[in-house]
Amino acid sequence: MILPRWSSTAALSFALSATALAQDKSKPWYAMDYGPVISSTIEGFDLDNVAYKGRAVRLGDDAGVVFDTELLRVVAGFESGLLELRGTPYDGSHGPIPRCTGAKVFETRPMPGWSHAGRFDDPRDSKYGPLPRSWGRYDGFYLCGDEAVIAYTVGGRTKVFEHYGTRDIELEGGERARAIARTVWCEGIHHDGQLMYVTDAGEDAELLDDRTVAVYGVEPPPGRVRFHGPKDWEECAFGAPSKDDAANGATVEWIESVGELAPNGAKPDALVDGECAQNEDEPARCVFSDSPHARFVIDLGEEVDVGRINVFSWHRDTRAQQRFRVFGSAGERSADGDPTETGWELVDSVDTECLGFGGRHVSSIADEDGEKLGRFRYLLFDVERAAGGTFFSEIDVWSTDQPVELRERRTASYTCVAGGEELALHIDADRRVVLELPANQGEELFMLLGFARDSDEDGDAFRAVARRNFEIVEPSRYLRGGPRRWNETLVTEGRIGETDGPYAVDAITVPDENPWHSRLRFAAFDFTSPTSAALSTWNGDVWEVRGIDEDLDRLEWRRIATGLHDPLGLKVVDGVIHTLGRDGITRLHDLNGDGEIDYFENFNNDVLVTRSFHEFAFDLQRDEDGNFYFSKGGPVRPGGRGFDEIVAHHGTIMKVSPDGKKLEVVATGLRAPNGIAVSKGGVLTSGDNEGTWMPKCRLNWFSHPGMFASCVDTAHMDPKPTKFGDPLCWFPMDVDNSSGGQVWVTSDRWGPLAGRLLHMSYGTCKLFLVLAQIDRDRVQGGVAEIPLSFDSSLMRGRFSEADGQLYLCGFKGWQTRAAKETAFHRVRYTGAPLRIPVDLRVTDQFLELKFLVDLDEELATDPESFTVEVWDYEWSDSYGSAEIKPSDPDQKVTDSEKNRDVLTVRGATLMPDHRTIRLSIDGLARVMQMRINYDLEGTDGAEIVGDIYNTVNYLGEDR
Repeated sequence: MILPRWSSTAALSFALSATALAQDKSKPWYAMDYGPVISSTIEGFDLDNVAYKGRAVRLGDDAGVVFDTELLRVVAGFESGLLELRGTPYDGSHGPIPRCTGAKVFETRPMPGWSHAGRFDDPRDSKYGPLPRSWGRYDGFYLCGDEAVIAYTVGGRTKVFEHYGTRDIELEGGERARAIARTVWCEGIHHDGQLMYVTDAGEDAELLDDRTVAVYGVEPPPGRVRFHGPKDWEECAFGAPSKDDAANGATVEWIESVGELAPNGAKPDALVDGECAQNEDEPARCVFSDSPHARFVIDLGEEVDVGRINVFSWHRDTRAQQRFRVFGSAGERSADGDPTETGWELVDSVDTECLGFGGRHVSSIADEDGEKLGRFRYLLFDVERAAGGTFFSEIDVWSTDQPVELRERRTASYTCVAGGEELALHIDADRRVVLELPANQGEELFMLLGFARDSDEDGDAFRAVARRNFEIVEPSRYLRGGPRRWNETLVTEGRIGETDGPYAVDAITVPDENPWHSRLRFAAFDFTSPTSAALSTWNGDVWEVRGIDEDLDRLEWRRIATGLHDPLGLKVVDGVIHTLGRDGITRLHDLNGDGEIDYFENFNNDVLVTRSFHEFAFDLQRDEDGNFYFSKGGPVRPGGRGFDEIVAHHGTIMKVSPDGKKLEVVATGLRAPNGIAVSKGGVLTSGDNEGTWMPKCRLNWFSHPGMFASCVDTAHMDPKPTKFGDPLCWFPMDVDNSSGGQVWVTSDRWGPLAGRLLHMSYGTCKLFLVLAQIDRDRVQGGVAEIPLSFDSSLMRGRFSEADGQLYLCGFKGWQTRAAKETAFHRVRYTGAPLRIPVDLRVTDQFLELKFLVDLDEELATDPESFTVEVWDYEWSDSYGSAEIKPSDPDQKVTDSEKNRDVLTVRGATLMPDHRTIRLSIDGLARVMQMRINYDLEGTDGAEIVGDIYNTVNYLGEDR
């Protein structure tokens, strides 16, 4: 099915066995019922045809439509297929994105879906971001039961509502066909000659009359080099892997001088044994190299008139893509050096990038007229590593006297117009099928019917369809809300934590199971009432939990929204839920008061989005003036090193005006800032993660707009920075290997920390008190762990105005120690004393620590109670950094080795308040990382043992 539902069956290709279907439903990303809409970055039927902010609307069990909310176009309509759910939020892969499969009914190219002044020329500076508002603007989508309506505005005045469905049509002669119905309702068309882009005409299309068009094609597309991504090897358009080809039993020599053969893969002869891998990650049956360049030679044993070369690969992620040149020779040649200079004949070049990331990739080289590719005994494959080292599974070489039975599909798609008697279809000079709409100050209602056929002989039958009178249902009937879709309320019982420490951790227990198999990975939350909260999930849901009271004995969970685009931020404003997804800020409306969201309003979608898997949009916060803030990651390549194409919003913190009309960048140089905080005074903070130009995780402190953090690639500055901006502190990997967000303590009922900043770790699942030393525009400091245990990662935190306590949520993705898939916690103050440092000050004369309890004088004044270590990191475009000893910066160690200077603590003085210790230390200087270990006791005999991890950016004055 297009959008997998818990209760449905699906057609996963043109045909699919029950065994394969059952295997697919066992995967959680296909078992989940996503509702009528999935929002994501989505490929059409072409790798370059991407809706970066797409809406996939499910039509029954095996058909659908994808709408591009930036260009206001229908990307594709398809049947007998599904939206293949690939990528980080779904199957966890790094690189692929969801894509359309099945029979293509219609498809447009990436350009505006409506003309402006009679033209379709893309007015944007780049291919990313929405159209100018004067051209068109996406307004949102409505849900009513299983129906969805897309709403947008064209030309600043024309309101357009689109509804998609299917129609079962009887053709002449009694044959029945299923059509995708695109119903369009316009409120006021103010100019004659308004054109709507309906579908691509391709190279072979025919206008049957002014209301019917036929587009013909062949799948896979013709050419000397052709590609196919079959669901099963037996379905390959160029023939299944074979033991009967000319290469079966041939000799394969791997050229180690060019690139090493992976030791955990198959031997080279596995390429010609007629067998392929049996699953999507089976290195033992694949031949591959992790070197940037690799080469192997197939010796066929005798000269062969080569007619076709088929190459098979399979991987769930980046290792499926093939990128190679193949050369031939009748005689033995050197396999070293440049093949073009050693007598080899180039046969052709192959790159299966068009098949996307993951899955089965098959490339086939053959002359279109059936002529031989050449007479060869030897074939040299010169391989370039694509996104990953290709998992080559089989290579078949066919002679010209071994014809291969191709499984090509002659296809035709027909589109006709129903209703709107003055409307007419045209094929324009740029091979677009467009619909011309005359000026109409009232309403215009029409329907486009699309059919996909395996035959190109049905034109007359479909031409007759356009002349029928169809009942057209106005989309307006779906704009008022509908019946509840998620009727069941799930009840859990919370867990009250017990401790003799200052803070107890209570669990707001998340349901283990739900009827819709929704993947509960909570990324953000806010309170909707004193005893309820709304939480968003990575896969597009919003849930509401009620019963957040003192004892948590009855927690009622309800699913209230679906179809959001990776909503990793959520904020409630005046009772209205706002979510932050990759596509921008969405405002959620319950139109009929039944507790479920019916209208998903576009509040601001100006953020630029590419197809990069790593450019998550994080968190959603507000300042005192009502401005919204969120952060956005950089387009990190699969594997974590370097970046894909960078656009203006990558690696930044952005600000959106209270009315949603203006977006601006306020901080740059970030890599993966999973969470932010905004102080009452307007200071922005964020974490960031180790990687390129990020030697370790760090806590950023932005006191004014325009500040740069650390990542040169996302600085968006000319010239590029030559030094990093000072963070408040850096973090060693064992302290925080993947940062979450921060939260200011806004409650005076949470112990003695009111007005302080807390930092959360997604990776180590820890909560830290931030010790900030601020000197005008300079800042430095560190963190002290609040020793608590959590069930999952820590990403977002908020204080409840009702009880004054801290609430935290997070989930388990990758690079985290989280024990559970997700958790929602309350951290409750018990009244017991807090025995960690709460202040840190470094000057040119001493280092000062402050506690909240009276300290035992003997230990507090003993220099042996303290250990101070310092080290630096290398700031470079490499991934992370090993430790660097300041006294010997040239000494090299591995990433896991310690390489630190130990500073001498000459004296320790307990100040008159009995809570502050002043340490006299030799060698205090600017340093990227310091660890201060203390082993003390309170005057009551209680142990006070722990560490501060901090950074010294400057030596403050002794005052």
